[in-house]
Amino acid sequence: MGLDLVELALRVEDEFDVPISDADLAEATTPRKLANIIYQQYQTIDKEGKLIQKSFYQVRDIFIKHFGFTKEQLHPHTKLETLFPDDTIKKWKALNKHLPNEIYYSLKFPKKLLIGIWIFASVLSLSLGYIYKLDFYVILFSILGIFSMTYMILKPLFANQFPPQIETLSDLIRYVGGSKKLDTYKNEKEILDKIIEISIDELGLKPEDIHPDSHYVDDLGAG
Repeated sequence: MGLDLVELALRVEDEFDVPISDADLAEATTPRKLANIIYQQYQTIDKEGKLIQKSFYQVRDIFIKHFGFTKEQLHPHTKLETLFPDDTIKKWKALNKHLPNEIYYSLKFPKKLLIGIWIFASVLSLSLGYIYKLDFYVILFSILGIFSMTYMILKPLFANQFPPQIETLSDLIRYVGGSKKLDTYKNEKEILDKIIEISIDELGLKPEDIHPDSHYVDDLGAG
């Protein structure tokens, strides 16, 4: 299995929130076949009893049981920042502990703090450069080094902004086994159109170079 196809599969998995096994990928020789695999998974999910709804209930139960919220406070579009306005770092760690699957995004630094760290690193490096008559590139390296070191030291203490990928309760559905994208793509054509768009981007193609039945390896040169 070539690296191009592996990268494509990872991108498709992330877009549609469904796993693609090696066996599925071996069968997905064209965009149409890949779209059909995704569509069949969505149909299975829907037939198994509204997995998205069940997954949201599971997320909601975690917040009720471990964080003391009520059902009335918890809706799919409820923002995490309204639920965790303080002690964000501590509660984020607790949330990761209680979810079946760990969130692979980390909390972000507030922009103002990042700017402050950069100013501190710049002023300190320029001052040292002036005192010791350092070369421009040495000063630049010093800025980057001080910024990186300060960032790593302060991150566990001050990185308290939720990542853009995890802003609401519905964004947590994928971490309890459900797919929050099930309602995004209504039919196989919409899935196919998106897969072609992803394929163009991942494989560096022009739109006219690809059609639904193009063979990824033989026609598109995916390695």
